[in-house]
Amino acid sequence: MRYTVKLESIRLENIKNVEGGYIKFRNKKRNGGDCDIIGIYGQNGSGKTAVIDCMEIIQELFMGRGLVRRFFDCLYVNAERSSVTVEFSVSVNEKKYFVSYEAVLKFIENNTDFSVAKESLKCFGMDGDKYRASVVCDFEEENIFLPKRLFDTLTGGDKKLKTNLYAQKVLSKEHKMSFIFNPSVMELLKKSGGANELLAVISALGQYASMDLFVIKNSHSGIISLNELIPFSFKIEDGGTRIVKGEAGIRLDQPTLFPMVGYKDVSVLIGQLNVVIKCLVPNLQIEVKEYGEQVDDSGAPCMRFELLACSAGTKLPLRNESEGIKKIISILSVLISFYNGENTTVLIDEFDAGIFEYLLGELLSVLRDNARGQLIFTSHNLRPIEVLDRENIYFSSCNPKKRYIRLTNVKSNGNLRDFYYRTIELGGQEEKLFDETNLSELSLALRIAGNGGARR
Repeated sequence: MRYTVKLESIRLENIKNVEGGYIKFRNKKRNGGDCDIIGIYGQNGSGKTAVIDCMEIIQELFMGRGLVRRFFDCLYVNAERSSVTVEFSVSVNEKKYFVSYEAVLKFIENNTDFSVAKESLKCFGMDGDKYRASVVCDFEEENIFLPKRLFDTLTGGDKKLKTNLYAQKVLSKEHKMSFIFNPSVMELLKKSGGANELLAVISALGQYASMDLFVIKNSHSGIISLNELIPFSFKIEDGGTRIVKGEAGIRLDQPTLFPMVGYKDVSVLIGQLNVVIKCLVPNLQIEVKEYGEQVDDSGAPCMRFELLACSAGTKLPLRNESEGIKKIISILSVLISFYNGENTTVLIDEFDAGIFEYLLGELLSVLRDNARGQLIFTSHNLRPIEVLDRENIYFSSCNPKKRYIRLTNVKSNGNLRDFYYRTIELGGQEEKLFDETNLSELSLALRIAGNGGARR
């Protein structure tokens, strides 16, 4: 199956502190390809990370996985329901579709747990095609899914199939997973032979989530800061016949014992990174120092090795490099995939963490002009604002009902960074961008706390 998937928009409703928020890609063609980068800026606690969390929820659902407990913290405490809606342009075997998917989450059991309460998928044919299909699964209703016409087409009146589908709906609800993207449901519906066009679109989105969507959380940088482990997110092609996507954690504080079955992929990954890293950090290369084969506690064959940073004739353990260099190395493989793969969508929380701002700007300028995939990042460093077009930048506002806005009335030759600072100080946009700190109150509070006032 040949497919392409482009993320068009993300809509949040009652996620964390975001009552309402909408972000849309421009999908503007650059140099013959679709290059899409969105940077999200704003003060601390203003909803930037919520976008990253929502795409992780979508990825888990599309891959047929259950939502784990940590997603409970994404729900808005005072709301009856929380939802994430994503829109895509999808091409399957050269046929084009516009697809919208919504997942609704709710608190249950006196707000001590949550569930996937409802999901809907709408698919429209493009290029004049009148094809249109929608699937709605309401976990709180007895119907397996709606509309009944499509359900009848898919099942062909097969009572056994209906029974099996109902059982899968019960299991999907129990495990907090998507019914529409449940692999077992897909297998059952494929055997029925109905609505193959819709199933092909669902399959393409599942493959996209599995192989082409990368969500890199802020915890990724936190692990690096501890200087004990470096997590690698990667996608590599081994000779063009085998594509591997995954996560690998390699120790920094001591040699790593790594299963032999995956050690070859580590070697290929380091070779891939070395092609690019020397261009970002002159003369730097990463070397794998092997200490020999061993077996782990289960008797499985492993390789013990260590990563070295080689520069100017010196070789030192990688842990001695700066946090910024380790951060770049850890995500470089997915940036390579974003640069070359039109299906690749990468989301990075706090992209700037530890990275020298000028280097960050230079990297983004190359990605901006030539990358084929899509990138969404949050950042506090304002250097990218000077590099990217203003249409590529969203700012989080103080209004929880309209969290994400683009700045208006920006002169075409103006400096967006300076304009943003003036907007914080003087206003002039449809929404307030910063809750000002009262410096006198802050000074007094610091004095009182220092004199034991917090204990009174």
